[in-house]
Amino acid sequence: MVGRDTTNISIGREAFLNVGAKFIQAVLGFAGVIVLTRSLGSDGLGRYRTVLAAGFFILSLSESIADVIRKRIAEVDTNPEKYLTFGLLIHGGVTAVTVVGLFVAHSIAVPYFGSIPLTAGVAIVVASLGFFTIMNSYQAGIGYPARGTWFDSLRSALTLGAQVAVLVAGFQAFGVIIGFGIATVVTGVFVWLSVRPSVKIPTRQTVDRTFEYARYSVPSSFLGRFYQSADPLLIRSFAGASAVGYYTLASQLAQPGALFASTISSVLSVKSSGVDSVGGDVRRDLINSATYSGLISVPVLFGAFAISDAIMQSGLFGSTFGNAPGAVLVGIALMQVLTAYQKPFSSAIGGVDRPDIIFRVSLLVTGIYVPAAVGLGQFYGLLGVVAGTVIAETVRLVVYQYMAVKLFDGAVFPKPVGHQLFAAGVMFGVVEGLSRVTNPDRLTVLGLLIGIGVGVYFSSLLLVSQHFRATISRTLDEFQ
Repeated sequence: MVGRDTTNISIGREAFLNVGAKFIQAVLGFAGVIVLTRSLGSDGLGRYRTVLAAGFFILSLSESIADVIRKRIAEVDTNPEKYLTFGLLIHGGVTAVTVVGLFVAHSIAVPYFGSIPLTAGVAIVVASLGFFTIMNSYQAGIGYPARGTWFDSLRSALTLGAQVAVLVAGFQAFGVIIGFGIATVVTGVFVWLSVRPSVKIPTRQTVDRTFEYARYSVPSSFLGRFYQSADPLLIRSFAGASAVGYYTLASQLAQPGALFASTISSVLSVKSSGVDSVGGDVRRDLINSATYSGLISVPVLFGAFAISDAIMQSGLFGSTFGNAPGAVLVGIALMQVLTAYQKPFSSAIGGVDRPDIIFRVSLLVTGIYVPAAVGLGQFYGLLGVVAGTVIAETVRLVVYQYMAVKLFDGAVFPKPVGHQLFAAGVMFGVVEGLSRVTNPDRLTVLGLLIGIGVGVYFSSLLLVSQHFRATISRTLDEFQ
């Protein structure tokens, strides 16, 4: 067997191992957004984010195949290398079609993205990120999801370094895309060297098993990527590149919550696949994952309620963000909370081999998102599109709770989530009160308020939640 037994993976241990990596990613992401906002301005940052959004959308097939690879090789008694080879072959085809498609549609694509180099940047994003994603999913599937997170942190570090280098050299948005592509490919090669997989020709069984799952997961992933990537694309159409820049800044500031939630859900995906493949019950793991998936995103939301305008309009990000609306940070932070709590459900449902359910839910959510985002976006621009996303994510979470009743013997409302909301409420009261008697427009005061908020949140949570204290103690014991 390649890798390790996925049925015995500890979700708490793997998530704890991922915390350091996610913290590094959050710090690097924050440093990166400072560099990009000050170097590119809101308009340049918006153009860069539009290219990324288009690339992410096209990557739907490759990323879906990566999910299938992780799912199948996490099962007991499989041949991982054959699935990896098949996934890389499919991604090669996706990249080739992307290049040809951009060339054929250049008369439309070039005016939309703003230049020929930026249009070519879409292909660079697709080729590089797809390769890395498939390699990292393979690594997670053979039993090392935490290691994959650390490689993602390495990619963030290399990306920041490469982008700073090209900006110093005088390049703008296209140079930033080049830096992204180089760092991503290099990290993918490092992943390859760390696992050293053999190149094995896929068999008919490999292809059949892949498409058995992919027939639902690919359309579901396509809908999910469309729904996620459509935000900046619609904002660009309704409100311009600068509004996409505001959206990008807010997304990055709310990112820590999403990073932590994705850590837990990726571990659950691997473990539930292994447990279900031997006839086990995944409800307990689903509850454990849902309990702390919003641990970081909840205080981020409450912090945004208190000081969103001060954060978004901080001089730290340059003068072009002086009019950035704080409401967009609140909206995206709310979206991250909803997403954090639905991720464990999608991971568990996929783990028990029901991608058809995920597809149907995605189809329903997309059907709600499109008219909501387009309709509200036409009237309210940036905030309207964000509101459409929040509405869609709310529906997704409600439907997943309903499916939990059907598949996992009941809805999932862990009591410790209430403790997290209470602790975040205490934090909000303290930060809101201090912001009224201080000047949060000053960077030093703003940083102090954020630090106090973090301290109050975790102190309150430790005080009121015996479950949180026990979880920390139990997780630390697993390293002894």
